[in-house]
Amino acid sequence: MGEGEIMPYLDQDHTFTESLNQGPVRKGTWVPETNREAWEQRGLSLSLRDAWTTDKGPTLQQMADFDKLSETARQEHYKALARDMASAQRDGLFYFNALERLKNDPKDAVADEVIDRLRELGFMSIDLLEEAGGPPPGRSPRPFRGVLEWLMKQLAKAGKFLLTAAAFITNRLYDLGLSAVAVSIGMSPQVSIEFAPHILRDPPRWDKAKEFLDNFLDELGNKVLGP
Repeated sequence: MGEGEIMPYLDQDHTFTESLNQGPVRKGTWVPETNREAWEQRGLSLSLRDAWTTDKGPTLQQMADFDKLSETARQEHYKALARDMASAQRDGLFYFNALERLKNDPKDAVADEVIDRLRELGFMSIDLLEEAGGPPPGRSPRPFRGVLEWLMKQLAKAGKFLLTAAAFITNRLYDLGLSAVAVSIGMSPQVSIEFAPHILRDPPRWDKAKEFLDNFLDELGNKVLGP
C-alpha cells in the first residue's frame, strides 16, 4: 500500500494501484477506507473538490471561484460533498463499533479479532505498516491498548474531515437552501443539518436541499462491503 497514512488524510503523496487518477493523490487529501473507486469516480470532473477534501479546508479564493461555476457544476460538487460526508461517517461508525467491542472486552486476543474483522470488511489502512498509519502489528497476540489508541486516532481524523466539510457547507447555506449546520463531536463523528420551515414553501430551494440530503442518505446506505 505504500507509506502514506490513509484514513482520512494522506501524510504524503500516494499512488493507488488501479486508480482513476493520473498520478498520485496529494498529501493532505482525504480518502475513504471503503469504496475508493466510487470516491474517485464522483470527483473526476470537479475542479474545486479540494475545498473540502484537503486538510486545510475551504479558502476565500475557493469560495469566490465556486461562485463563478455554473449551476450544474455547483450541483455536481454538492452531490459529491454529500456522498463524501456520508463515506466518512460510515467509516467512523465501523471504527466506533470496533472500539466498543474492544473497550467492553479489553483483551489482546479481541484486538486481533477486531483488526481481522476490519480487514474482512475491506478497510485499506489495516494492511499498512504501523509507522505508516496502520494498526499495531500482531505480536501473538496484538496488544489491545495499542489498537484502542489507533481506533481513537482514526475516529478523530474522521471528525476532522467532517468539520472541514461542515465549514464548506456553512459558506453555501443559502445556495443549498439550508439555515444552519450543527456538528456533533463525539465518539461516532456525524454532521446534522437544520433547515428553516419556510424552505419547504420555496420549491426551487427545497428541491436543492432535498437532493443534497438524499445524496447523503443514499451514500450512507450504499452496500459497498459485499455479501
